[in-house]
Amino acid sequence: MKKVTYLEQRFFDNGTAQAKLHSTKPKIEQNQNCDIYLESIGKGQPHETLEAYVTEELCIETREEIESLIEKLQAGEWVDFGQYC
Repeated sequence: MKKVTYLEQRFFDNGTAQAKLHSTKPKIEQNQNCDIYLESIGKGQPHETLEAYVTEELCIETREEIESLIEKLQAGEWVDFGQYC
């Protein structure tokens, strides 16, 4: 059984957006400067893989950009993805 991961997404008042992948469900504390959403990814979830989420929910044109974004998220980095929303 594949483990569920959690994609934390933050949409800031200035129009930027960031995301970070978590292996466990993070405690989310609301912030006055941004809206925070949590997307479950894995078997039985709306998106069974991170790649499925990225390709279905974001507007990314090239395979290289998709792979780069996925690699950064899997490395546990905060990723600026506002340009893809």
